Amino acid sequence: PSIPGGFPGYYILILPLRLMFGANKYILAIPGLLSHILVFLLIPKVISLLTDKKEYFTAAFIVRLGFVLDPLLSFQAMEIRPYSILPLIWIIVFFITYRMFYHVNIKYYVNNYFICTILFSILYIWHLYSVLMVFSILIYFLFKDSFSFTPLIKKWTVFIIPCVSLILSYPIIRHFSAGSFEFNFNTFE
Repeated sequence: PSIPGGFPGYYILILPLRLMFGANKYILAIPGLLSHILVFLLIPKVISLLTDKKEYFTAAFIVRLGFVLDPLLSFQAMEIRPYSILPLIWIIVFFITYRMFYHVNIKYYVNNYFICTILFSILYIWHLYSVLMVFSILIYFLFKDSFSFTPLIKKWTVFIIPCVSLILSYPIIRHFSAGSFEFNFNTFE
């Protein structure tokens, strides 16, 4: 059946749980809860890649404290909705993009970018916000170091990978969104 918005990733993830345990809301919420626990554990790694050693502990503590005390994130962790996994998707996108920008060994470009294309395609299928996350983090890294550390070929491939991934994932999104994007644009209504 069609999925509102056409992004089936989360529903595919919880399908085995749904088939085994039925509509048990506590069991179906386990993936969201586990993803939030994983995000809590990965926050220091993200902070270490963005800050200096002096600021690391303070920044990691503040971000973790904010993450734990945010009532919206706690509420989302227990919902059976695709956005319950969005913080984990943000961290995955951050690590993939970081690897694309800072992986300097030219021998591994093809393998690295092939894997990144596949991962971005999967994330695009997961949720629409993944597209926004990929391009916003890409722009962040673009302006962070003014692109001066990368060779010329990498400048172009960093932009091509997310675009190719979006094109590859579009047919799947279109298949699952049959009818959900067809609106009547009658201005008088």
